[in-house]
Amino acid sequence: MPVQQSQWQDQMLGRYHLKRLLGLGGMGEVWLADDTDLQREIAVKLLPPVLNSQRDYLQAFNREARLVASLEHPHILSIHDFGEFEFGDDIVTYLIMPFISGGSLLDLMNKQQRMMPVEKALHYIRQVAEAIDFAHSKRVLHRDVKPANILLQDDWVFLCDFGIATLLSTQTFRSQAKMSGGTPLYMSPEQCQGSASGASDLYSLAVVTYELLTGITPFEGGGPLEVMLKHIQEEPPSPREFNQRLSQELADALLQALAKDPGQRPSSCLAFVRELERIQASETLIPHIQDDPASTLIKIRSSELNDTLQSASTMVSNTEAKDKISEREATKAEKSQSLISRRSLLLGGVAGVVLLAGGGYALANALYQPPTHRGPQSFMPGVPRLKMTAHSNDVSNVCWSPDSRLLASAGRDTHVMVWDTNAALMNASGKLQVLTHPSVQWKMPGEIFQGDLNWSPDGRFLVTEARADFNARSSEGILSTIDVFTPNSQITNNVDRNSKYKDLHVFLTPAWSPDGKLIAAAASNSLSRDYEGAIIFWNSPGTDSERGIVKVFNSTIKPTDNNYYGLQIVRWSLDGLRILSLDTKYHLLIWDAQTGKQNIFVLPDRSVIIAKRQKLLLDISDSRSLEIIPTRPEQVLVDDVDLAIVYDLTQKKATTLLAVAEPEKEPISLSALAWSSNGRYVAGCHLNSKLIYIWDLANPSPQKTGEGFILPTLSFGKTNGHSDVIIDLAWSPDGRYLASASADFSVIVWQVDAKLEN
Repeated sequence: MPVQQSQWQDQMLGRYHLKRLLGLGGMGEVWLADDTDLQREIAVKLLPPVLNSQRDYLQAFNREARLVASLEHPHILSIHDFGEFEFGDDIVTYLIMPFISGGSLLDLMNKQQRMMPVEKALHYIRQVAEAIDFAHSKRVLHRDVKPANILLQDDWVFLCDFGIATLLSTQTFRSQAKMSGGTPLYMSPEQCQGSASGASDLYSLAVVTYELLTGITPFEGGGPLEVMLKHIQEEPPSPREFNQRLSQELADALLQALAKDPGQRPSSCLAFVRELERIQASETLIPHIQDDPASTLIKIRSSELNDTLQSASTMVSNTEAKDKISEREATKAEKSQSLISRRSLLLGGVAGVVLLAGGGYALANALYQPPTHRGPQSFMPGVPRLKMTAHSNDVSNVCWSPDSRLLASAGRDTHVMVWDTNAALMNASGKLQVLTHPSVQWKMPGEIFQGDLNWSPDGRFLVTEARADFNARSSEGILSTIDVFTPNSQITNNVDRNSKYKDLHVFLTPAWSPDGKLIAAAASNSLSRDYEGAIIFWNSPGTDSERGIVKVFNSTIKPTDNNYYGLQIVRWSLDGLRILSLDTKYHLLIWDAQTGKQNIFVLPDRSVIIAKRQKLLLDISDSRSLEIIPTRPEQVLVDDVDLAIVYDLTQKKATTLLAVAEPEKEPISLSALAWSSNGRYVAGCHLNSKLIYIWDLANPSPQKTGEGFILPTLSFGKTNGHSDVIIDLAWSPDGRYLASASADFSVIVWQVDAKLEN
């Protein structure tokens, strides 16, 4: 008896409560469900039912499910659980997966209804290519690469449904006239004829790329059989017939991946993507060099230019994230990120070398390229690779550029410095390198406090807030933006002292919106209590909009006494729709970025701990952490005096509590936290230690305190580490390195990933 989807509404599947149908198709149904044990939302894929007697399928299901569950990769949607159950004479098999709320590439394409820019398409395609090649290295084929199977979450790609096409190609389903394993619009000629290999997945990826860039698949027809015959017999039309902006070289590379003979296609999916990136980089970057003032560049021989273009090509693909098209109902609705001005090449001139007056190191090309690598892939205790010693006082800020190539530092000596860590690490001999001069530096009017230095999302600007009085937190602050790649290293001071905002003075933890259009910061020490706990907004210097403060969100929380109340850190959600902040009253505050509507979440009150440890009060109000990563967009990592807390915004509660030691044995105050981009590791430091502590959130048997707080998995830094306490930490966006800033006036870059290959 066929199973009707309406029968599953509000049913229990073991511990899973089926709530709402998300999708229905030839490969089964996908339901939104609650995991009643773990108290989280998940997705349940119910595969088409089979008869109880069809044991060949059930054996194949268990084999494929176990195989797919073993694939652990940042761009492969994981399988949490799988099973089967009887329903009358039928057997229904199911897979349990994370719920990805961002929809699919197909949804995005349907929404956008237009061709995708090459840079954006390549960013999505690269992530899919990494997932496919990883699966191939484990001898697993996908067999159904298409936009509907490419899920998107906050600028991140997850490839799903590995193994499903294999199951639907078994005799069980072929005999029922169901799908033959794969989708005709995207199937390779050999797969249409019943044979598949790694080159078949590459062909499907090339079809998706073709569709993203042209808005149409290469072969279409009246039905599946007609389309499959075209894949086998006909040559695909040039993509330039549908998109004249594509170069002939790029079109030829795309057609090469659609060759009828699998042996004539590129050697891997990443090889295919890299060739497209190389072509796009050469077409995009060369005109910028011609426009750049010669005075900012040293002369580079043509052969060197060609070499640097090849190395720069791998950068361009990562310019944004999550955009592809899909089958007949392609979707494309992605917020466009700000374009990079030609001046972003002035220091690096493609991937070339430019010597700056501030130091002897060269800044490599800093074109924005969010990393598709999310790591660490193979964690190892930190090994120091670089040590920067140019600061003359405490270093309280360290932050990576979005592409993980540059590192910025700042602190009490009033200098902001930028280091070309990528170039230094490429020249590494395996020994610790000491860098005594930054690539470029700027003198600010005062101290840069912790959290007051951040990059723009395109990697072109830095924003900071420096106080004129070196010693006073209460002194007037100036919001400054630094155009890192201008010839004169321009600094713009954003001071608004007109009309109703004249009472605003100090601005804490300025942060750029993901689209690069706005800067938000916390108001502090204003002349009016009306602005206590307020968030202030400026237009970005990269826009043509008016300068100065453009709006203010006031907090609904008001102090009931004369004690100071305020926000301590401000950050944007990855989609730019919300602003997150921590205040002095143990609250996590979530603001609607458009309306200013405020939601309040209560964190554990650690005031008792503070009362017992008066000596910890020194920097508690200034040292706060709030981390958000693409792989866990609905969770945030925050510090709470002596605890690190993973807070789930969906469940509205703290789900993980981390501590360095037993609270009563060792009084500490966390000074900084960092979260690896794959979501697995948390790094922390505190004001009584020179070590870096690591918590592995995937550790099934962690040690805990008497109160149930999870203790660190390990620590490092005793050898070749800092000689004084660590003030700030930053994990590189690609997950490969940790940077630490210390009161010993130095910055150290630690390698924490044993696998550094691309």
